[in-house]
Amino acid sequence: MNQLTGLNTGIIKSPQGVVAIALKIAAQSRSQQRLYLPPDQLQSVLFATFNVYLILRQLHQQSPESVQAGVLASSKALSENIPAIDPDEVNKPDIDYRVTDFVMKRKPDNVHFLFFLKNGEVIALQLACVQVEYLLNVLLSTIRNADDAQLTALCLSANDFLPFYTVDFSGGEGRGINYNPFSPPAWKTALFNTFHSIIYRQPDGRLPCGAIIKSASTFNPGRIEAIAQFLLLNNALLTPYKHRKMTIDHAQLTIPAGEESLDRLLRSHLAHRNTKLTLSE
Repeated sequence: MNQLTGLNTGIIKSPQGVVAIALKIAAQSRSQQRLYLPPDQLQSVLFATFNVYLILRQLHQQSPESVQAGVLASSKALSENIPAIDPDEVNKPDIDYRVTDFVMKRKPDNVHFLFFLKNGEVIALQLACVQVEYLLNVLLSTIRNADDAQLTALCLSANDFLPFYTVDFSGGEGRGINYNPFSPPAWKTALFNTFHSIIYRQPDGRLPCGAIIKSASTFNPGRIEAIAQFLLLNNALLTPYKHRKMTIDHAQLTIPAGEESLDRLLRSHLAHRNTKLTLSE
């Protein structure tokens, strides 16, 4: 497993926007590897990095001095070993090194990033938790420098939750529902511990749609409303309601371990909605 010792990024754009981010990695084996992250894979890498950073913050609360020292030392080492990106690596990217899938594996003291390339190669990279702050800052700086609103929205709006269902109840009571299930990869779902039900309520009391997400057990004030709005604007099943004035009703779902099937989630969501229908009658 190659230990990260340095990294650099480049931006590949077309008239339509960002095509990919070039990522140059230096490893402890003294090797360097170039990768090309299309926007969806960049989002996955940022998702992983952001959530490991949250773990790092928890470790910092437990041992602030040692963790801070580790972060400063690792950031200094990485900043002093930035691999050069050749202009041709940005102007003439090799499609064989395009990342088609990404997986993160958590270990007790580090994380493993696995990059699956179009040419069939798998690049495995090990990062110490204290290196993640530096990586996060590099990725965020690259996204800002790309100056692409669509890329920014994709990469920065949905790193603290995963959608599992969106639901449209417009068929009416007793006439069925329309729902859109999601199947996030296991490595992402393992980062969170709580399912949440979101019900959208119109001023007339109707409950036209909803969603199920998985996230941490608690949210900062206003975050659940921001997530609900994000889903209204970006999910095809919910966008017909995006111009309606609605409030949000939110509830945590108690799902026993091992019973987290999509069917069980949907039934729990419907039970949450039914309690609100009863209260509005």
